Amino acid sequence: MLNLATGATFSYSNTGLVLAGRVIEKLTGGTGDAAVRDRIATPLGLAHTGTLPEEALLHRAASGHVPGPSVAPQWSCPGRSARPA
Repeated sequence: MLNLATGATFSYSNTGLVLAGRVIEKLTGGTGDAAVRDRIATPLGLAHTGTLPEEALLHRAASGHVPGPSVAPQWSCPGRSARPA
């Protein structure tokens, strides 16, 4: 359901980005993670860029927080289908 007429304003959309990620997977025949690495990060020489949790933990990464505020008890990343968002 649209809140505003198409083109009336810009709004971030998790759903739109998840859909774009799936389109990229279908067009490339691989994962969205591989597409980011092979088509963006590597050609630009971005040596400390990653999309997978195990890649993020190899470098300095911010901790998540929960209400309180306090550091989240565990580090997590959404499932692969939600990562483009």
